[in-house]
Amino acid sequence: MNHVRLYWEQMLESVHTIHEERIVHGDLKPANFVCVQGRLKLIDFGIAKAIQNDTTNIVRENQVGTMNYISPEALTDVSTDTKQCMKVLHYTTLPHAHT
Repeated sequence: MNHVRLYWEQMLESVHTIHEERIVHGDLKPANFVCVQGRLKLIDFGIAKAIQNDTTNIVRENQVGTMNYISPEALTDVSTDTKQCMKVLHYTTLPHAHT
């Protein structure tokens, strides 16, 4: 398996794992994924938010996160880690994204 696919899978697995635990990270970006013994780990849960079982979306009073990676939904008071994760994957793997 190539490295790009392996890292994508590990990023998605990390986000899936915290969502299974009812946690929204809130600041997904390349700098918050670190490689530890060959595996990506998600770090920096400073603005993460636990959600109740009956919650279908999260509304925050203030915008939080890194501006270049905030999903459009977060800018309109509905935050999703999934869209942020896709931006991270896009940024870290596509050549034009770095310019």
